[in-house]
Amino acid sequence: MPQKIPTITHIITDLAPGGAETFLLRLVSSLKDFQHHVVSLAPIEDTNFTQLFFEKAASVTSLDISSKNIHEIYKLFSLSSLLKQQAPHLVQTWMYHANVIGGIAAKINKLPVIWNIRNSSLSKETPESLKLNTFTNYVVKTGAVLSKYIPETIVSCSHYAALLHQKWGYRKDNFIVIPNGIDIELFSPKPQIKTQLRKELGIGDLEIVIGFVGRLHPQKDIPNFLKAARLFLEHEPNAQFLLCGDGLTKENPLVNKWIENENLNNHCHLLDKISDTHNIYNVLDIYCSPSAYGEAFPNVIAEAMSCGIPCVGTDVGDTRLILGDQGITVPPKDPQALAQAWKHLLSQQIQPSLVRQRIIDNFSLPASSNLYRQLYLGQITKTAKT
Repeated sequence: MPQKIPTITHIITDLAPGGAETFLLRLVSSLKDFQHHVVSLAPIEDTNFTQLFFEKAASVTSLDISSKNIHEIYKLFSLSSLLKQQAPHLVQTWMYHANVIGGIAAKINKLPVIWNIRNSSLSKETPESLKLNTFTNYVVKTGAVLSKYIPETIVSCSHYAALLHQKWGYRKDNFIVIPNGIDIELFSPKPQIKTQLRKELGIGDLEIVIGFVGRLHPQKDIPNFLKAARLFLEHEPNAQFLLCGDGLTKENPLVNKWIENENLNNHCHLLDKISDTHNIYNVLDIYCSPSAYGEAFPNVIAEAMSCGIPCVGTDVGDTRLILGDQGITVPPKDPQALAQAWKHLLSQQIQPSLVRQRIIDNFSLPASSNLYRQLYLGQITKTAKT
């Protein structure tokens, strides 16, 4: 007997709080008319973030494949047995390793599979080619071959990422793009928070504040942001800069060296990794995404815009599409252009309500969730007829 409630098994590489994992949590929380099982290939740490999955999903399981023992491919059979037990209507896989391993396990059980791809580059040197120089790249190339046989549909959160993967050999005729959905209630203007947090940080109400949220990684190009900050101080000598994310701490000697080199010691606030980024955005006058490469759909830009904060971003991934006419894109690795864009954006006096409305109209969580709902129900109906 078929299950009355549509059931999806989501297979994901891990449940660390990254972009794919966060969106999966939002999707599971919003699609309440489905039953969701979540399977992580990697061990699951006991964190506040992972506890939310246990609260929202019907079940959460780990295959306990660690990065040091990725060769434990025999656990594919454990996954196959788990899928047989769960008997979902379809399997949704997230990210490269899960696409390959989860896709094979689903096909063993004759279950329809939908892949999800989120990267737009694996290399800063060769963003449009795929060198087989890492294990992940081998997995990506394997995925390109299997894409012709396993997934019914491949979902990309980014138009640029979809085109790039097609260049890498992924099947072209079953790609669709569903942008990430932003929680417009959580990420919303909060004037009272702005005043409170600025006071806690020792920042005046009239000082210009430009911020960045993201991990410390070459892709994010923090030095580009800091070089632009030094140039911007020539225009706004009292400006302040917030950097928030994993590794961006006062104890990090590399970050401190970058700040000292640009003579920004009295202008930078390092906030490390925090959970309430929706509040941090509200402190800002401008949000900046200085990435050099590798972005697909940069959530941080859409989140900041949902809070009514105008943005400047480097022209990577779908940044230009997200910003539309409510922000400015500049070339990567050009701090002069970045600083000029900040200056120009301030002079434009963009209305926060229009910035926010662009996200509500185009990239809200309800809109994105509904596209997934239509995709899932369409695939379930199609499978039932065959």
